[in-house]
Amino acid sequence: MLASVPVFCRYRRIVIFVLVGGLVALLGSIQMYLYVEKLYMEQNLAYILQTFISLQTNFNINDRITWGDWRTSNGNYWHRWIKYHLSRLVTIFLCQIGFSLLVYLSVHYLMAYSIVIVFGFVINYITSSKFVFKRKGEQNHA
Repeated sequence: MLASVPVFCRYRRIVIFVLVGGLVALLGSIQMYLYVEKLYMEQNLAYILQTFISLQTNFNINDRITWGDWRTSNGNYWHRWIKYHLSRLVTIFLCQIGFSLLVYLSVHYLMAYSIVIVFGFVINYITSSKFVFKRKGEQNHA
């Protein structure tokens, strides 16, 4: 039966998560460019600022669209918001270290940003699906 379900339906949530993440990453890249090239902000500070803005954007889009069909069964907005940000602490820390190291090694800051985004994507999908937006009392599905 699963084979007869279109691929998009089976992987709908992952596809939407990737699209949302791609949009937010693109916006983050634009922010990084503007902060560094136009506002002459230090690269690590620019990364931290765009991370803060991207987190809020990413959470709100994923809360409404990616996992919007589960919103009534996984706690109120602020409960999900807190769980989301708690789950991102490790990812943010590791990505900041990775970004700083790559920039130190003379990798262009936008390339370093792209590399840490890919690393963070996998961890963030798992924590979102299994912890932040998980429906109470039910098995999670992709």
